[in-house]
Amino acid sequence: MCNVHFMRAVLKNTPKKDKKEIAYMLKDALENECEMQKLAVILDGMGYKKSADTIDSFRFDLWNYKSFPRQHWRRIRTTNGLERINKELKRRSRVSGA
Repeated sequence: MCNVHFMRAVLKNTPKKDKKEIAYMLKDALENECEMQKLAVILDGMGYKKSADTIDSFRFDLWNYKSFPRQHWRRIRTTNGLERINKELKRRSRVSGA
C-alpha cells in the first residue's frame, strides 16, 4: 500500500473534527517506524480503534521502498506511476463506438 492510500484508509475511520490533527501526525510518523507505532497507540487511546488497526496491519508495508537505492525512493513510494499506466491501458483498450 502506498503512503497516500494508507493515509486515506486511516483517515476514513476518523471523525471530521480530528482529521487535520491526525493527518499532521501521520505525515510526521511516515518518516519513522517507531513514531508510527506510537501513533497507533495514541489513536487507540482516543477511541479510534479501526484507524489504529489499519496502522498495525499495514505499517510493515509502508517502508518496503527503502530497500532500494535512495534516488529511487521518491518515485516508488507511491503507486502513481502504476496507476497512470493502468489508466492508459484502459483508455487505449476501450473499444470506440461508431
